[in-house]
Amino acid sequence: CFKYAFNDKDSAFHYVNRSIDICKKKGYDSLRTEALNIKGIIYDIQGETDSSEYYFLKTYNLSVEIGFKTYESFSINNLGMMYWRRADFNEALEFFFKALKFNEENEIVESVGSNYNNIGLIYQEMKLYVKAIDYHKKALNQRLNVHLELDEVADSYNNLAICFKGFEQK
Repeated sequence: CFKYAFNDKDSAFHYVNRSIDICKKKGYDSLRTEALNIKGIIYDIQGETDSSEYYFLKTYNLSVEIGFKTYESFSINNLGMMYWRRADFNEALEFFFKALKFNEENEIVESVGSNYNNIGLIYQEMKLYVKAIDYHKKALNQRLNVHLELDEVADSYNNLAICFKGFEQK
């Protein structure tokens, strides 16, 4: 499903709907949770935020019901991303902080760096560079400590550079 999400929405919806139906019939709740999340992402890519919000909330509720912590985390973060795209920065921050707290409490350490990064990016958009730098540094340290991909570490350095450049332009 996700393979088509960015370039062939009809195929993406076909496969995601088929996946949801099969998972529901077979009782594969964890896979259905993943498919619902992908459906939310497809709607979000299309700019249909009401539908994306519906599926992210559906993903969240099902993941809580079945105890699927990874997708509970993803759905909280995706709601933050959706509000960010709506330029509702305060609501986005609320969800990113909620995702951060959830991931720290549940020791989902590989997601904490992304949470810090997303918070930093929102502050960056708001031109609150001191706060942005603080969170980008936390993201960088987390990514270095967890030994994530080099591109994520490079993203953190890039985000810091953008913030420092923002100070120059003031």
